[in-house]
Amino acid sequence: MTNADELASGASFPQDVGEGIEAHLERSLLLYQQYAPETSLADLYPNEWQRSWTPSEMGAIGQGSIGRRQLEILEPATELWLLAMMWERGQRPAVGTLFLVRANNRAVVVVAGYETGPGPERYLGGLTPEVHHWLGTNAHRPIEIYRLPDGNFPVGPVHCASKKKMAPANGERHPVIPKTN
Repeated sequence: MTNADELASGASFPQDVGEGIEAHLERSLLLYQQYAPETSLADLYPNEWQRSWTPSEMGAIGQGSIGRRQLEILEPATELWLLAMMWERGQRPAVGTLFLVRANNRAVVVVAGYETGPGPERYLGGLTPEVHHWLGTNAHRPIEIYRLPDGNFPVGPVHCASKKKMAPANGERHPVIPKTN
């Protein structure tokens, strides 16, 4: 859910996993097509589970772990490029913290802090379908994640001029352990 989603029921959150999802996905596709114009809805969201809201969380379908505040601050262009992590106690980044995600000689600046939850270790909880599509990855492929030093980077795909191995911005490389369902 983003601050642009309006539901026919008039409720703050969907009443079921399908209410308003088509309009949400079509808007997301148009935003993604700025980077890859040939992409179709079926390319970006090939699985049925990618065409529904997240299950009920704290009583509301389609809600991130920061709850109703998400509806005020999460914009559609940012929502495409989210990183969900399971952070150790006290390690959760502030909403809007930027990370660089790399795989297959491609990179994306992503945002964390909207869909993060507590966990005993740092596990990658997930990336949006848009990030996986851009990187050519899935939940079982290795990726690199680097926390960026400040918020002065635009979210979305990065066109790298060099194939040099990138050093972590703050000297810390986050281990990536794909989550398996």
